[in-house]
Amino acid sequence: MNQNTQSTQAAQRTPAPQVKMVTRDGKVIPALTKESVGNIIKGMKPVSAGDAGQLYKNFKVTGNGNEMKAYVNDNGKVVPASWIYNINRVSQVALSTPAAIEAYSKAIAAENAGDHETAHDAFREFLNKVTISFNSRTRQFVNGQLVQGVLTLITTERGSLLKLENVSAMQALDAPSSAGFDLAAFMGNVLGDATPSGSAETVAPVNSAVASAFATAES
Repeated sequence: MNQNTQSTQAAQRTPAPQVKMVTRDGKVIPALTKESVGNIIKGMKPVSAGDAGQLYKNFKVTGNGNEMKAYVNDNGKVVPASWIYNINRVSQVALSTPAAIEAYSKAIAAENAGDHETAHDAFREFLNKVTISFNSRTRQFVNGQLVQGVLTLITTERGSLLKLENVSAMQALDAPSSAGFDLAAFMGNVLGDATPSGSAETVAPVNSAVASAFATAES
């Protein structure tokens, strides 16, 4: 392999440097960029309108939820406060909506102009619009938690979107339990000098490579 090939491969393996930005409250964070958002979307599985109407399980919650205050909708109805949670799925329906396209276009234009704060906010708006989400009246889910729910296609005068409804937490398995662990007996077995109770025979090493390593260290 020549030097030019090695240099090219090394450049391909080198991640792009993070763009830092200062938030309005003074925190320094990595800014969302076209590349980082592309990687986020790449790590999410897509769902389409054809997937709607079914109960699915093993969706993973991403983040710890965002609180939505109570508000009055266009029909004069009070919508109670709730928590909005995202899951690790991207909506192919939402990707083509005017709102998502507008947010993405705004982010790209700001990034090209060097306005990382505006780009970050627009990229975040884009992600919120294309990521499948669900509502909960209370704050009861956490990042990484597995949930199940019905994937629902909702169509209004503003367009269509996919949401998760009738969401509940997945039933967790009980932690494995066993008898107390005897470290001395286990390590003796590994090193080949354990003697089982009621027997005068020596147990052969479980892992000869480990035993040799210990023997070398002790010599």
